[in-house]
Amino acid sequence: MLTGDIKRHPHHVYKHPNVDVLRAAAIYGANGAGKSNLIKAIDFLKRLVLGENILNSYQKFKLSKEFSNKPSELGIEFDINGVVYAYGIVFNYEIVLEEWLCKVTFDKEDELIFTRHTDENKVSKLNFNEKYLQTEKDKYFLEFYEKELLVSTNSFISTVKNEDFGEILIIKEWFLKNIVFVLPDFRPSQMFGTLFIQPELRELYSEMMAKFDTGLKSIHFKKQALEDFDYNLLNKTSLESLEKMFKEDQKKIRVETKKKSVHIYSYENGKIFINELIGHHGEGDDTVEFGLDEESDGTIRLLDYLTIFFLLSIEDTIFIIDEIDQSIHPSLLKTFLKTLMELNTTKGQVIFTTHESNLLDLEIFRQDEIWFAEKNNEGATQLYPLSDFKPRYDLDIRKGYLNGRFGAIPFLADLEKTI
Repeated sequence: MLTGDIKRHPHHVYKHPNVDVLRAAAIYGANGAGKSNLIKAIDFLKRLVLGENILNSYQKFKLSKEFSNKPSELGIEFDINGVVYAYGIVFNYEIVLEEWLCKVTFDKEDELIFTRHTDENKVSKLNFNEKYLQTEKDKYFLEFYEKELLVSTNSFISTVKNEDFGEILIIKEWFLKNIVFVLPDFRPSQMFGTLFIQPELRELYSEMMAKFDTGLKSIHFKKQALEDFDYNLLNKTSLESLEKMFKEDQKKIRVETKKKSVHIYSYENGKIFINELIGHHGEGDDTVEFGLDEESDGTIRLLDYLTIFFLLSIEDTIFIIDEIDQSIHPSLLKTFLKTLMELNTTKGQVIFTTHESNLLDLEIFRQDEIWFAEKNNEGATQLYPLSDFKPRYDLDIRKGYLNGRFGAIPFLADLEKTI
């Protein structure tokens, strides 16, 4: 997301005292080029940070004996309220071998927060910045984490719960809330939580959806007491968890999303309610309710994107979307992204993979916002931006891409001869 030497679309750039970053990244490449693996890698890193024990499920690079036996490393640099952090983790199928977190200071050596190293006996040792070790209590907590809480298969960040490590807790919270994945069969719950608590946003949705000629005229949440709902969504454990949550805070909500349903649990007057997202079709007295399971895939996809559109304007969130062009008309998608990129009020970022060549338009994106994924001779994915080619502003990027000028397209055999 770093900027290149590009002057076009300056409003796409977020200014930072030491580094400028971009609003968007569109990633192109042939099937099997590794576009989705980039998204899977970021998702894997997030899950490690949040405490999932998943080391035995990751995919090693199998096309080289040299690399197949080596540990894997993931790293990310990110900004929280003007402070840039760098986090990295090295692991194999069994254990976390290394882990580190530091502040990136640009003008001097980065400021260490912690490092972790694991020896041949699978024992991890933590090393902290001195500011975290000012008192005997601090040293006790460090020793306690090392000996009692730190598990060789989990990240250290995921184990931290003590307020004395407040900076680390802030970073864990950032991973939880600020990296959001939107996949073809998955929609993140926080998107619809915002829609539920902001009725003015639902009104705006209804206006925009009606203009897109999908047949959907408006949306609302249909509220029913959980005990009156016509089928049982919850098992005993889930119900107990809900009751515990509302006992602690009656203003909380829980969002459950599936491919074609959104249910939000709320609490009012001593009862748990389930709120189902419903669409209205028809006019006047002939209005008919549709559940999401009755809407087309394209309508649901558009609903997802409108949510992203508004949340990017109010939150510093990174939306990562795989196959952004799935189930949505190319012209509609292009209009949506053009409108999004023309806004001057966005706070977040969007990263997406696509095959849709109509989006290769320098009226929409900068040259450093368009990326290509291509495999090298070893089968490893390499990513490179369009700006590396230094194309003219008036060049037909779409035509150049389809003609193979920038790589990252499939090799097309002579199908007539094959047949």
